[in-house]
Order: sequence, then structure tokens, then C-alpha cells
Amino acid sequence: TNFIYFDTEVEIPVYSGDAAYIPEKIEIKEIPFIKYSFDTKIAPFDVFFPEIGLRNLKKFSRIMIDIELDILALNSDAIYIRLMELIPSNQRHISIIQEKLRELSETFVEFEDKKWNGIWARIITNYLTTANIGKVDLIVGNPPWVDWKNLPSLYREKIKSLEITDTIFSGDAYTGGINLNIAALITNVSISTWLSDDGVFGMLMPDTFLVQQTYEGYRNLILNNGSRAYFMKAHDWTKSGNPFVDVTQKFYTYYISYKEQDYAQGIPVTKYKKKRGANSQQEKIDFKNTFEEDEALAIQLNEDTTNFTVINKSSLVTIEEYKLLAKEKSIYRGREGVEVYPQELLIFETVDQGKEDSKNITVQNVQVKRSKFKVPQRRYYFENKYLHPLIKGKDIEPFKVTSEFLVPFVYDKNVSTQVAIDELTLRKESPKIFKFFNESKGLFENQSAYSKKLINGEDIPYYSLARVGEYSFAPHFVAFRDNTKNVATVVSEIETPWGEYKRPVFQNHAVTISQRPDGKYISLNEAHYICAIINSNVVNEFVNMSSDSRSFPINPRYQIPLYGNEKIFEIQEKMARLSKKAHKECDNEKFIAQTVEELGKLYIKMLRILEK
Repeated sequence: TNFIYFDTEVEIPVYSGDAAYIPEKIEIKEIPFIKYSFDTKIAPFDVFFPEIGLRNLKKFSRIMIDIELDILALNSDAIYIRLMELIPSNQRHISIIQEKLRELSETFVEFEDKKWNGIWARIITNYLTTANIGKVDLIVGNPPWVDWKNLPSLYREKIKSLEITDTIFSGDAYTGGINLNIAALITNVSISTWLSDDGVFGMLMPDTFLVQQTYEGYRNLILNNGSRAYFMKAHDWTKSGNPFVDVTQKFYTYYISYKEQDYAQGIPVTKYKKKRGANSQQEKIDFKNTFEEDEALAIQLNEDTTNFTVINKSSLVTIEEYKLLAKEKSIYRGREGVEVYPQELLIFETVDQGKEDSKNITVQNVQVKRSKFKVPQRRYYFENKYLHPLIKGKDIEPFKVTSEFLVPFVYDKNVSTQVAIDELTLRKESPKIFKFFNESKGLFENQSAYSKKLINGEDIPYYSLARVGEYSFAPHFVAFRDNTKNVATVVSEIETPWGEYKRPVFQNHAVTISQRPDGKYISLNEAHYICAIINSNVVNEFVNMSSDSRSFPINPRYQIPLYGNEKIFEIQEKMARLSKKAHKECDNEKFIAQTVEELGKLYIKMLRILEK
């Protein structure tokens, strides 16, 4: 350009900092300082810089570059003199300022002398400068989408010390409420630190932020200064054809400001869907010819949760009806399936032409591609007394279930509904399984710490399974998936390969309802009534609009009125009869489609009666 000459200084304000952990403003002996803690592989250290020295960022950057020559010369006095130039003359006599700048000067020289990287001055410049950028009207970007559990442990502990983490974690440890995405924290810190009162924050972040339990606390957008921000609108790119090459994570653009929003009325969501034959991964895109647009509303249907439901224009029922549906959570509690791990050790399949009699059967352990603990496949001759059919999430379909595997479930409900039978009893009742367990004790004990935590006990048999309780021994279950598809079925007993009917064991992603709120087991009719609600077209649409398909809520977020209410009992019985018939016609797709539609109408009718 004609306006830049050979001796012109140009500073491009690009700073490499950490938007999740920004410099802290503190006072030392009544003097304002900027503090930042660095955690290096060599040694952690703290930097304290007088806040007054950062008032002129251009001068600060210039001097921090200039002192690099003094650092190379290992001249701490020269560094100190240059740093003091940043302090107004009327404050250079203050002892704490002199002390901290002298410490920093000597640290630079120490690091250089030990060959610990010669660019520490620039690194510190970047981090400290971010504290004094000031307020801006627009913040845009694409923060890292990294789950909390995948962060380096030292960094994770450092972040946990921030006060803001108390407001953004949901605290629900058993449903992922403590596994936040670091992007949520970056959002909160960035808005608190840099967004002006009338500014707008816009970021690309995972599509799960509006609906997943993990972000229950985050969605309040309580900032670290105690104020609150609000979602204004969102753009949905989940069907845009993965415009970022090699990135398959679905995402939204979220727009946030300090302007108060009424979430009960909803915020607009624009959905972008890639047109057939279009390429959304080009660097330059003809937007109108690449994407179709559709409008929706993201609404908080229940004031007791921050969860949003994204309602499309083509939804089956009205917004008011969805508010009625979501007015209360189900009074029936879902139970996550049993922790059957290691899978290659505990899950078995029958063997063709294997030896068997009335009390024993030949099986072999399964092989799982992504199994953490690899166990070579072998054949075993086991007693069938403690072998039960296993139901995985994928085995559940609307009004239908299949089971192809077996699992040793060595429990006696008359002794304990939570802890497996003791070793002496197992050795007496099933010596072959006892021997197998004993030979595999090491693999069991790799899992035992987590299992014991869930079981809430220390002195328990090492082969006890997590998530077993009174609910595991019910005569009837409503089984439904907690991911991918919102489908349910009624299960009582399943026929085993040796012809015996036995109660199944449900694994992780196969969630069950088997008890009423008072702890009593549900009846068969009650199970069919609950199953009918879960499979109804209205509930299916609601779950898909209000949840991440990779993690449906274990406890349904919609009403399931208690079975037996006189006001609605006639409808409840009709729904149960339809469910029973659907189980018999489970392979008739046309009949199932008609049934779930009728169940949806009955469900809404029932809720309206209760509302009167």
C-alpha cells in the first residue's frame, strides 16, 4: 500500500491466548496486577504484571519484542529497565512493582540460560494482552469441541478451579451432567470478558448444546460476573452435508447477547439442508443454490429445565400440546441397563452341535471389535441355572424384542437384589461358572472399583455387576432404547435355547421401567400402557426434537400419568389393548404405523382430560 513505508511499524492484533482461562485481575498491596499461571512440562510459574503497564498495548508489545535481545544476552538488568519504561514515572518508585518486574526479568534470563525456549516474552505478551483488550461489539469463532473428560488432567484441574464452573455444570453425574464440552466454558468466559452490553456473540458449536443433559447448567448462561446472557437465535447445519471436510460432528451457529429473551415463546431456528446434487464442501459456495431453508422454533416447554425442544412447522401437534406433554416429567423412573463388562468375558452365544443336557449347555464368549479388554474366544460347558437371556439396546424395536446372547447372572433375590451370591454358594450351585469366574478374577477386578462405587459397597463378590437392584427382578418390564431410536417393547420372560422361559438381563443402552413410584412392580397391563405412550408418534417426535439421538434421557421428559387414574382409566386400558395387539402384529409395518398414530391421539386426549 502507498501508506506504509519501509520504516513504518504495523501491529496486527492477533493474540494466541486461552479463552477458557484468561489472566486474572488482582491487587497486591493495593496495586492492581494482572496474574497468569503457566503450567509447562518443565515447571509451573506465575506471572504478575502491573495493570498500569498494559494500558498502552502497542507500546507493551513493542517493548516485549525488544527485550528478546536482552534475554539472549542474559542481561536481567537491561530487561528490567525496559519493562520499567511501561510504568508511569510517578509510580516507578512503588516497591511491589519493582519487585514483580525484577522477578519477571530474572525468570526470562533463567529460562534462557536453561535453554527452556527463547520466546517466553512473546508468549507472555499474548496471554497478558488478552486481559486488556476491552469490550467489543462482535465476537465470532469456532472454539474447540473437546469433551471435558478428554482434556489433559493438569489442565482440567486448573480449569476446575474457576468459579464459573460452578454454574455451567449440571451436576448430574450419572447422566453425563459433569462431562461438559470445553466450548461451553469458552463461550461463557468470552462473553463475560469481552462482549459489550449491546454486543452479539456468534459461535459454531455442537448441535447438542440446546438439548443434552450435560448442558443443563450451561444453558442458564450465568456469567462469571453474576450477570446473565441469552440465546437470541440459532442456525441448524446438521443436514448441510458436512461443509467442513473430515468433520462429521453436527453443529449449530449460536447467537447470544445480553438482551433478555422469553424462552417460553421460543427463539428462531433456521435450518439449512443441502440440496440434492449440491456440494457444500467447496471453498466458495452459491448459498441459495446449495441449501434449502426452513424455519423452526426452539422452545423451553417446561420451566423446571433449561432443555429446549426444536419444533418444526410440520410438527404433529401444536406448541400448546407439546407444552402440555412436557409439563411434567414421567413419574415412572427409567433404569439404565446392567454394566456387563468386560463384554468378551461375560457375554456368550450358543454353539451349534455343542454338548448339552437338561442342566448344562456349551457356549462360547463373543468377540467385540472395540472391546477394551480382549479375551480369546473359547468354548465353555456351563450350568444353565444362572445363564439368562441378554437384551441389548439394538435388540429393541417397536412392540418387539429379540435376544441372541446369554449372560451369567449369579443373583438370588431372596438373599440380595443388589449383590451377587457369595463364592461358597456359587461354588456349590454352579461349580463350572465359579471356576470360570475364579480363572478370570484379574479381569473382573479391573472393573471392580467402578462397579463397587455404583453398587455402594466394598465387601462384595468381585463378579457383582453394577446397576442391579430390586427393579431387576420384576415380572414385567417396559424396555426402551436410550439412543438412536425412541422405541419400546414389553418383556416378561424369554425362551432360552434349552427351552426354559427366564427373566432377561438388560445391558446398558436397554433402559427399563418396572416399578411404580411407590416401588411396587408394574402389572402387565400397566407395562403395555407405558409402552403405548413411549411408542406413540407424538412422543417419538417430541423425543427426537428435544434430545440428542446419541443420548436419550433415561427418565422420560414427558408425562406418563399413573396407571389406574379413574378419570382416564378407560383410555389407559384402550392404549394397553392396542399395545398388546401391536406386539402380536409387530412385523406388520402398516398396522404399526396406524397404531402409533392412534396412540398419539389417545395420549393427547388423556392429557387434556387431566388438564381440565
